Amino acid sequence: MEARRPGEERSKTSRSGPPVGDPAEVCRRLVGHGLLGGLPLAGLAPGLADGLLVAVTERRTKADVDRLAEAMATVLAELGAEATGRGGRDGEEVAR
Repeated sequence: MEARRPGEERSKTSRSGPPVGDPAEVCRRLVGHGLLGGLPLAGLAPGLADGLLVAVTERRTKADVDRLAEAMATVLAELGAEATGRGGRDGEEVAR
């Protein structure tokens, strides 16, 4: 998954690396950060199994969007570490 800010160009691919987790799991973990993560796109159309639709309205501040981006980065890093069997950051165990 790739996060973009308003006005940023979309890359030619929908993600910057290999998938690191189920979008539904990403959403579940974002709830732990006090955020609703978006809509998993699996089953809606071919090729969207690892997609996650995230929308932000004009009512959100830059700080709100930054908080979402930071939480998303944390969750994706945790999932990536789990997928490679490395555990958490600096060898810490990832909370489940």
